[in-house]
Amino acid sequence: MLSRVLESILTKLGESFLSKLVDQTADNAHNNVKSIKDFELILKALQKKLESLCAKASDVEEEIKNSERSGRKKRKREVEEWLEEVRSVKNQVVELGTKVESEGFIVRLIDGGLPAKLNEKVDLLVEQSQNFGELAHDSGQVSSIGIHGMGGVGKTTLAKHIHNQLLQDPQGRVIWVTVSPEFSVTKLQDKIARFIGLDFGGEDNEDIRAARLHTTLSEMKNSVLILDDVWENIDFLKDVYPYNIRFPQGSRLYLLRIQKPLSLSFCLYSIVRWLLRQPKWGHLRDLHRAIKLCEPALISGDPTVMPLGHNQEAHVFRSKNGACAAFLANYDQHSYATVSLWNRHYNLPPWSISILPDCKNTVYNTARIGAQSAQMKMTPINRGFNWQSYIEDTASSHDERSFTLVGLREQINTTWDKSDYLCVRVDSHEGFLKGGKWPVLTVNSAGHALHVFINGTTYGSQDRPKLTFSKGMNLRAGVNKISQLSIAVGLPNVGPHFETWNAGVLGPVSLSGLNGGRRDLTWQKWTYKVGLKGESLSLNSLSGISNVEWVEGSYVAQRQPLTWYKTTFNAPGGNEPLALDLNTMSKGQIWINGESIGRYWNQYKASGSCGECNYAGWFNEKKCLRNCGEASQRWYHVPRSWLRPTGNLLVVFEEWGGNPSGITLTKREVASVCSDIYEWQPTLVNYQLQASGKVDKPLRPKAHLSCDAGQKISSIKFASFGTPQGSCGNFRQGSCHAFHSYDVFEKYCIGQTSCTVPVTPQIFGGDPCPSVMKKLSVEVVCS
Repeated sequence: MLSRVLESILTKLGESFLSKLVDQTADNAHNNVKSIKDFELILKALQKKLESLCAKASDVEEEIKNSERSGRKKRKREVEEWLEEVRSVKNQVVELGTKVESEGFIVRLIDGGLPAKLNEKVDLLVEQSQNFGELAHDSGQVSSIGIHGMGGVGKTTLAKHIHNQLLQDPQGRVIWVTVSPEFSVTKLQDKIARFIGLDFGGEDNEDIRAARLHTTLSEMKNSVLILDDVWENIDFLKDVYPYNIRFPQGSRLYLLRIQKPLSLSFCLYSIVRWLLRQPKWGHLRDLHRAIKLCEPALISGDPTVMPLGHNQEAHVFRSKNGACAAFLANYDQHSYATVSLWNRHYNLPPWSISILPDCKNTVYNTARIGAQSAQMKMTPINRGFNWQSYIEDTASSHDERSFTLVGLREQINTTWDKSDYLCVRVDSHEGFLKGGKWPVLTVNSAGHALHVFINGTTYGSQDRPKLTFSKGMNLRAGVNKISQLSIAVGLPNVGPHFETWNAGVLGPVSLSGLNGGRRDLTWQKWTYKVGLKGESLSLNSLSGISNVEWVEGSYVAQRQPLTWYKTTFNAPGGNEPLALDLNTMSKGQIWINGESIGRYWNQYKASGSCGECNYAGWFNEKKCLRNCGEASQRWYHVPRSWLRPTGNLLVVFEEWGGNPSGITLTKREVASVCSDIYEWQPTLVNYQLQASGKVDKPLRPKAHLSCDAGQKISSIKFASFGTPQGSCGNFRQGSCHAFHSYDVFEKYCIGQTSCTVPVTPQIFGGDPCPSVMKKLSVEVVCS
C-alpha cells in the first residue's frame, strides 16, 4: 500500500521537479569541492597561528611560575582561564587534524566550517594576550623556602644575614625560632606564641593552640618566620598549625633543615654581600670573571702545554669555533720572568699565573690583587654589664636523669649530642692511706675538656684532644666520691674517618699510692648523668632564669668554674653589625634571649710564629700566620634581628672561670681601606677595551677606594707611588717615593664615600724612579 502511495506522489511531481533536483545536486557538489579547498587552506593557516599562540602560552606559563616561585605572587584568574582556553583550542585542532587523516572527505564535508570558527577563536586569544598587563597579583599564601644541608655548612649563618637584611625594612617583622632535635609540638608552639605576643591562657590542646596561632599569624603583615635547626622527623606545618595557613602580603617562612637535599634554588648574592672579607672576596670575584671569559675555549678540550722558559710555561685552550684562552705560569718562587708568546711579551711575578681570555691580552694575575683591603675596628658601645651569677651544683649527681653502668662509655654515643656535658662518678672505698701521702688519680680521656672533683671540690681541669689528667688527691678514709665532668665541643665534620673519632673519658682511670697499691677504676660501677643542672632548669632561656636564686653585686662569682651569669641590656641604635667581646672569659657558651650565639674557647690560643706574609711557594699550614698567641675567636656576632628595643637577656655559662666584668657589646666598623696596585696591573675594564680594538696599547689600572655606607673618607693615613713596603695597616715608604703621592688623594678623596685615582706617574709629580717596576699603596681613614 505504501509503495503505491509513493509511486502516485512521484508521478504527480513530474519530470520538472526531478530535473531541478539533479541541477541542485550538481551545484552543491561544485560548492562542496570549493569548500574542501577552503577547508585545507584555513586548516593550514590555523595550525600555523596555533604554533605561535602555544609559544606565547608557554612564555606566559614560565613567567607565572617564576613569579609564583617567590611566594609573593599567584596567577590571575583571567590568565589561568586564558591558558585553559589555549589548551582547549589546541586539543580541538589536534583532534580535527587526526580526523582529517583518518576519515578524509567525510570530515571535510561535514565539519567544513570548524576551521574558520577555530581560527576566529585563536585570533581572539591572541588579542586577549596583549591586554593582560600583570600576569600575577600578590598572594596571601605563605611562602616556604627550605635551606637544607648537613651540620656546619652555614645554614644558620646564612639565615642571620637574611635576618639583618630584612630588618632594614621598618614595616616588616622578623621572627626567629630554634626547633632543635628535642622537638615537641607544645614547646615549639610556646616559642612561636611568645615571639608574636600570643597568650594561650593555659590551653593545652594542641589543635586549639594551632588554630589560635593560625588566627594570629594570619593577621600579621610583611612577616618572616625563620625556623632554625629543623630535623627530618618534624612535619612543622602539620604539627604546629593547619596546612592551609595564609599569611598577608609579603610574608615568608624559611625552614633550615638538616640532612635533606636542597629544595629550592634562589640567589642570595645581595644578602651575603653584607660582610665582605676584603681583599679575598674581591680577588676571587675577579678570578671568577676571568675564568668565565675563558669559558668557550676551556670547555672544548685539553690544553696544549708550551714551555716558555726554565720555570715558565703556557697552557693554551682552543675551540673548533676559534676561541682561544691561555694561562701563563711562572713557577719560580723568587724571580720575575718576562716571557714571549706569539710575538707578545708578558711580565710574570714570582709564583703566579696570568690569564689571557683571548690569548693576547691579560685580564688577571694571581699575584696582583686589584680589590681594596679593609681594616676593621670593634668599637665598645657600653662599659660593661650588671651581672648576676649562679654556681652550678656539682655535688649532686643522683637525680631522675642519672643511670648506672659497669665501665666507661664513649661520650657522644651516651649523650646523643643532647648536651656537651657528661658527668661520670665512682665511689672509692679506702680504709687508710699508705705512708700519709696523697694518692695520684690518673684519667685518660679522648677530649675535649675535663673537670675533676673529689667529694664536690674542684681538683683541676685539662683541655685538648686526647688528654691525660694526673694529680695527687686529698682523699679521706672511707667513701670518696670521684666525679669527672667531660666536655665535648661539638661533632667533627672533616678529617679521615671522622665518624670513628671518640670523645669523653674512655679510660683507663686509676688511683695509685693506696695501701693496696694501684687500683684500676675503669670497670667499676659508674653513675652517669647527661647535661648540667642549669641546662635541665633552662637557665639560658627567658622562662627558666627564675628557677634558681641568683646573686649580684659584690657576691657575683669571679673566676669560678661552672658558673652561670645573666644580665639584661637595651638594643643600641644604628645598623652596624654587633658582637660581644669575650676576651676576659675562658670557655663556655652564650645565649641572647634564649637563642645560642655559639660556644667560646678563648683559652685555646693560636700557636706558631707570625711575621711577614709571602704566599709564593707551596702552601703549608704555617705560612702567613696571623694573631699568634691570641684566642682563635674573641668577638661573637649578635644578630640585631634577635634583639628587642629594651630588656634583652644575655646568659653566659663559664666552664673554667672568667671575669664577666670585662665583657662588652661592640659594633663592627670599617676603620680604613687600602689599595695596593702595580703599574700596568691587568684589570677587567682595561682588558675589555683592548679586546674590543678601541685601544692598541697597554692601559694603566686605577685605585678604587670605598668606605661603608654612612661613612666618608676623613684623612689619608698613607700614600706612596714608588716602591712602598708592607701591607694594609702597616705600609711604609721604600727607597723610591713620589713626593706628591698624598696630594691627589687629599684633593679628590677627602669628604667622599668613594674615589678612583689612576696609577700614572704624571698625577704624582712624575716618575720617581724610571726603569723600576712601581706600585701605588694607599690607606685612607673612614669615619
